[in-house]
Amino acid sequence: MPLLRKPRAAFDLLQQRLRGGAAAAARLAATTPAHVVAFDLPHLGELDLMPLP
Repeated sequence: MPLLRKPRAAFDLLQQRLRGGAAAAARLAATTPAHVVAFDLPHLGELDLMPLP
């Protein structure tokens, strides 16, 4: 779940959340939200995503 720093993902910002503990993670979540980026996802539950672009 990378954080986005335009124009690309910023994994260093995500790593800051891992080092700071729960309080720091909550504070950073409010100021710098994370986004889920899914790739190579052939199925979502019973739905076959292979035919989709």
